[in-house]
Amino acid sequence: MFYRLSENIALRSWKFIPRAYYLKNDGFAKGLGKEEFDLLLLCDGEHDIPEISLTKDLELRGFIEKCSQGDSPCEWSKHKSYEHRYFPKMNIMITGKCNYNCLHCFNAADNAPIMTEWLYEDAVDLLEQAQGCGIQSFTITGGEPMVHPRFMDIVREIYKRDMFIEELNTNGFFINQKVLDEFAEIGCDPLIKISFDGIGYHDWMRDRKGAEQRTLAAMRLCIDNGFKVMAQTQVHRRNLHTIFPTVEKLDSIGVSTTRLIRTTEAPRWNDNAPDSCLGIEEYYGEMLNFAEKYKNSGMKMEIMIWQFMQLHPMSRSYQLEPVRCPSGEYKATDPICKGTRGLSV
Repeated sequence: MFYRLSENIALRSWKFIPRAYYLKNDGFAKGLGKEEFDLLLLCDGEHDIPEISLTKDLELRGFIEKCSQGDSPCEWSKHKSYEHRYFPKMNIMITGKCNYNCLHCFNAADNAPIMTEWLYEDAVDLLEQAQGCGIQSFTITGGEPMVHPRFMDIVREIYKRDMFIEELNTNGFFINQKVLDEFAEIGCDPLIKISFDGIGYHDWMRDRKGAEQRTLAAMRLCIDNGFKVMAQTQVHRRNLHTIFPTVEKLDSIGVSTTRLIRTTEAPRWNDNAPDSCLGIEEYYGEMLNFAEKYKNSGMKMEIMIWQFMQLHPMSRSYQLEPVRCPSGEYKATDPICKGTRGLSV
């Protein structure tokens, strides 16, 4: 009997991870036992494979399918081996430019003259290299990534290579029906992470009149078209009293998750909004009070509180995310974002 790998399974090997597979549109590879992996290597439409219990089990689990002799797996599914360590994802800041002039952000429009962006040809070259490293998924960010004149072309190039966009960070200004229709045509279904900084404060913080209503409209449009939306909300002394009404609004329109982020003491923010930062202890206290109120609210939206906890109302559970010090001792590199912290030594 002849078998081939299913089109949603890809065999991969990396340094220190010799036996693994990707599931289509899943950002992380998963390990395989030697017996499973060795049998899957033979599922190439060329080897006559006995119908043993393992073969039947792999077919039942959707790893392989019966085929005629000579029907090989698709190119993406075929086994590929890499000499480097495993890393499945990449963040690409395709442009440093932005159409908003946010009071806290180094990528604000004020700084546009010094910001750069990837040339389309260089971005395509980077994607070629990423594919050659076995990378599966991307977070696309900026600046405002949709400012890039070849934004949609870059999206298409990712999917041409059987990679996918897991997350898109955006202010939502350029989201419209045409963009979402193109996403659907490509098969692009990212988590769309849209900044929203509180009812009555979003226009001020983004320094753009009408930004609040435009952003809420973009969120609704995404949700109406079946895209999952995460709101990313800066929390500071000026908008603190609006946070609960804001999450009520976001929950009511179907936002799946809101991420609350303490606005940090960047020079631009200190200049534009002096004495607005919440101190760490103050932030923890206010967020603990918020969490207590939220858990009794009946809302369904997931809440991520930066460097503190996650709230899962549907399962009535929570998860603490304190600053982690693996050695048991404080390190200056620890109280930073999780992604960057993973790069510290």
